[in-house]
Amino acid sequence: MIKFLGPRSPKPHFDSSKLPPISRSSVAASSSTTASSIGKVGTTPKGSGIDESQLPLRFRRRLIDQEEITAINKKKSVSKSPSRRRSNSIQETPPSRPSSSKFRPSTQSGASFDGKEKEGATQDEIIQKLLLAIEFSKDELATIVLCRLLRGYAVACKDPIGQRRLRRLVRLDAANHCLRAMRPIFQDQNPSPLQIMAIDALSLALIHVSAKDRKITLKVRLAGLIPFLVKRIEEADRLWATSTLLKLICRCCLRSVRNAQAMGREKNFAEKLVAVLSAYNSIELRASTEATAFASGTTSSMSYETTSQTLLPFDGNSEFEVMAAANEAALKMARLVEILFLAAKNKRNKSVLIDRGVIPVLVKVYNSHFERRYVEVIHLEIAFITIASFRQLIKIKKGKEELINLNGLGLCESSIRSLREEKNKDLKPFQVTALVQLQDSLCALCMRCLPATPFPMPKRPFPLKYPLPSDRSTLASRAAANRKEQNSSLYNRTLRNSLTKSPQKSPVKNRVPQTKDGLTDAADSAVDDVSPSSDSESTGKDGNDGSMISYSSQKISELNGNYHHMFAELESGAFPKDLSPKQRKLLPGSDLREISFEHLTKEKHQITLSVGDFVKIPFPDLYEMDMDLQQQDLLSNPESMREAMIGEMARFRLENQFPQKVVFDLDRLITAQNIVKSSTNLSNPRSPKQKIRLENNDLERIGHLDQNCNHLKFESRFESGNLRRAIQVADYHYELIISPDINQRSSHYQWFYFEVSNNKANVPYTFEIINCLKKTSMFSHGMQPVLFSVTEAQKGRPGWVRAGSSVCYYRNLYTPRSDSSTDDSDPVVSDKPKKKQRRSSESSSGKDKEDGQDAKGYFSTRFTIKFRHNADICYIAYHYPYTYSFLQATLERVLSHVDPQFYFRQDKLATSIRGNSIPLLTITSPGSPKEIDSREIVVYSARVHPGEANSSWIMHGLIKFLMSNSREASKLRDNFVFKIIPMLNPDGVINGSHRCSLAGTDLNRVWDRPNAALHPTIYHAKGLIQYMVDVLHKKPFVFVDLHGHSTKPNVFMFGNNPEESWRMSDHSTIHNHQYIILPEYVSQISNGFSLRECRFNIAKSKESSARVTLWRQFGIERSYTMESTYCGFDVGPYAGKQIGITEHNEMGQKLVEALLLLKNYTEGVAALPNGMNPEPPPAPVFSSPIERTSTGRRRSLGTTSIASRPNFRRSNTFKSTTSLNK
Repeated sequence: MIKFLGPRSPKPHFDSSKLPPISRSSVAASSSTTASSIGKVGTTPKGSGIDESQLPLRFRRRLIDQEEITAINKKKSVSKSPSRRRSNSIQETPPSRPSSSKFRPSTQSGASFDGKEKEGATQDEIIQKLLLAIEFSKDELATIVLCRLLRGYAVACKDPIGQRRLRRLVRLDAANHCLRAMRPIFQDQNPSPLQIMAIDALSLALIHVSAKDRKITLKVRLAGLIPFLVKRIEEADRLWATSTLLKLICRCCLRSVRNAQAMGREKNFAEKLVAVLSAYNSIELRASTEATAFASGTTSSMSYETTSQTLLPFDGNSEFEVMAAANEAALKMARLVEILFLAAKNKRNKSVLIDRGVIPVLVKVYNSHFERRYVEVIHLEIAFITIASFRQLIKIKKGKEELINLNGLGLCESSIRSLREEKNKDLKPFQVTALVQLQDSLCALCMRCLPATPFPMPKRPFPLKYPLPSDRSTLASRAAANRKEQNSSLYNRTLRNSLTKSPQKSPVKNRVPQTKDGLTDAADSAVDDVSPSSDSESTGKDGNDGSMISYSSQKISELNGNYHHMFAELESGAFPKDLSPKQRKLLPGSDLREISFEHLTKEKHQITLSVGDFVKIPFPDLYEMDMDLQQQDLLSNPESMREAMIGEMARFRLENQFPQKVVFDLDRLITAQNIVKSSTNLSNPRSPKQKIRLENNDLERIGHLDQNCNHLKFESRFESGNLRRAIQVADYHYELIISPDINQRSSHYQWFYFEVSNNKANVPYTFEIINCLKKTSMFSHGMQPVLFSVTEAQKGRPGWVRAGSSVCYYRNLYTPRSDSSTDDSDPVVSDKPKKKQRRSSESSSGKDKEDGQDAKGYFSTRFTIKFRHNADICYIAYHYPYTYSFLQATLERVLSHVDPQFYFRQDKLATSIRGNSIPLLTITSPGSPKEIDSREIVVYSARVHPGEANSSWIMHGLIKFLMSNSREASKLRDNFVFKIIPMLNPDGVINGSHRCSLAGTDLNRVWDRPNAALHPTIYHAKGLIQYMVDVLHKKPFVFVDLHGHSTKPNVFMFGNNPEESWRMSDHSTIHNHQYIILPEYVSQISNGFSLRECRFNIAKSKESSARVTLWRQFGIERSYTMESTYCGFDVGPYAGKQIGITEHNEMGQKLVEALLLLKNYTEGVAALPNGMNPEPPPAPVFSSPIERTSTGRRRSLGTTSIASRPNFRRSNTFKSTTSLNK
């Protein structure tokens, strides 16, 4: 923290003869020294000085003996040594280094000069003293210096170190120290310039800390600062209401709707805010006009309103000071409008502000700054925030009516037209970005002003449903019996649990009663997905509020029966069959090498079980997708939102008189199929049901247009297909409605996959998916849907490519219909009374927060495609599809090509609700039982969410690399046993769901207590982990659950840091920072991985996820969720590119390669003497890395050091110790 000050300060030279005598006595009377001989101690503004002997012992000067003086003077002669300077500076403890007492050095950094060990100050202690000094400082200048020192500690360093330092400041409660320091300064009605600067310094420090402090808004409210901040807002035209302070209000106070509500309750807050906005808009305009005139020499004097905006002294000649005043006024204006925007998020504030006439004031503000949009970029920001405020205010009816009465539509249209005419103007890149954002916001506001339209499809249940293992009446009766049994004596329950408790298990809370068919629970628990299986125990851990976090577990006997055979290599060894070529030919399935992948895939499609009847095999499944296609750039189309707005405006003004026509209706087709089935069964009830063999005849259909059909043809009745209805609303414009998840309990609409045929070449067809629910999408940030052309495949160019122009994502005009009491959900909830359900978030960043069945509106994904070939057959999808049948065919192909020197085994982990098998793969090198037992076990899983096909492609690359002959793959097989579950939710994948299984719930939210009947895949996946821990007594070395993320770029990971947990009791958990090591290594060797996006917090909503449950219940420190973007990259060598299949496969390869570095690190730490910190590891070296050429193609570099590559992003946190298998 202070090392940058040391070299610049002179080294003191002490002379004991010149020092005044200091008494050792603690009694005041025994001291012979006086205040005149020693000098004043501390700051004594009034009265005479005091003797040091009158101070408490802790405030007295420490004696400096002769040995210390000699040592200090000797230090001066060697102070020029760089190594000595580094050793004396405060060292930043890297997260990879253990922080527990087990790994901490036995002696601290400080030591006495006489050879005796003394305890030195830790970094936390130094920062704590600095924070206390800031809080209790009575001198404004000292406060300014200390705050700048604090900001320098957190900001003046590399980003990873800065993030860790900010987390340290949050842990030490830096925010409350700064807030308490601000309160006495706020109480001064007329602050001095030094006090204003002190408030600014404290505000800047708080703004930096708030980036990591999630409770900053609560701390501001509890500190009682809201009344003072409101007063500063009301005095915005005064000097002491600086732009920094207003920024603090926006970032640290009004981010909370609760704080906005508290501000709104202050007396006349809304009225005063509107008045301040109106008045300060005039002040800012005058300051800008005078500054422009002063710069041009038109005037030489400035008004008081302009000169009073900054603390800079005006001498009447400095152009810099004039422009600084104008810029400060513009910054304050931007923050005032942002305060209005944040305050308007509260419904009451919104209504009161409209009543006080805020909309006419905002119209003036917008017009004033839109006219000056090219003067400074701050005016574009003000205009943008003003439009955002309009969008907040028109959410209520009277706000919308008032804006329309003020010609809001005309204002938007004229602004969009002006921006359109100036698109060819020579502008800087940041100006172009700001103008595009402003145009998109104007288009969204324009569409919000248009009248709402009922959703074009009646609200009715989805025709596809699947009966769950037990009905509600049976569950209700069992629940009553369960409650009765649970009222038995505590002694009997404790005795029963103790008899069946597994070793190394958490204390048992209670035993879940058994039922005959394996279903248990309290009332409706099987339906609500919170019950464990009947044949399981329930373990629990105390929460910080006294509650129990309950987990289910299986008995030892059940674990042995269910999973013993899946670890046969530990008992009998991993030995491949040593057969002659002639014997291999006689083995069943030995002819698979000669079978084409197309034939293999077709056979797997015949045995795949679905809920609805499929009519074909999707053509892309017939190809292995091993082609290395060129990586595509992120799409840049700033006019997409404008084009969408023009279309909606044309429809509003009835310029488009095209009669709407339904061209595809899945509900009608399913109903017709059910009628045919029923009639067939009635005519011949004894005939066995035969499944129609699925085929694909796309190659025969291409090139033939249907002359009797003047529209596109759609189809989605194939594996992973998802399209419910297609409506033609114009000649070449189709509105699409995607299907819900089968049996879903809350709405999820994102994944789409359908076939389009009967098209014309080079005609712009517009597709608009109109029932999306997420508020944001990567389609607004350069992402394109993917397309597979059958004609291109016929010509020898098969593969998925990014396609589509004018891609945008926006809120449309459709609102849910109220003509039915049922929902697009499933029969599980159709007969259940409506009740308010708790909203759970997928992540703290907002992953998959959806409005569910209470959605107030819909969003549209809109794109335009020009097909290259006439009468082509094309498949369009949200992301690169990866079906269950494709997985089965791929695994069959791998089995047929296994090298005799590999050990590869496929077991059946479980059977899904629909009856599809869940494969479990074991990959390692051959070896004896002893050799296998010495290897660490690594577990990978993927596709728990069906719509996250990118996770399957990462898993595909991971398996492909482990089965390769490369040197790194061989090392991995020699050191690890890989247990891989490539698809956890096959039923959802097969039936085209986005997030749920056939149980209708998110399987990544039932890991704490999975039900064997409703969640068989999770139940047995968790049982597999429990078998390793409780029976083998061998925790997985690493567990990674692969996912996809729909709102962020890059690939990143989520881990478990106890210090960032929602439970206060976790903060005292001893750990050694193992959660950060694997992401650090992956970021070192991967081009697409972003360590900046990684998060290690533990949210309450994540307690039942795989990552947190396995960490908390089984103590697996390296338990991760890996998230892969659907879109592309914004960092590293791939920045500006969309992600492709090859990038997914490469990410799977790098994920397993990082295990070698991780094992190096753990072995190096274990080999160190107790108390020593590990040395940083060297840069890793791998063979045949991947680099991309200027054309986007990939080429091999041969054996190259990763550190020497130009696209390598070195991490300064830690380095490896030794090289594995030298």
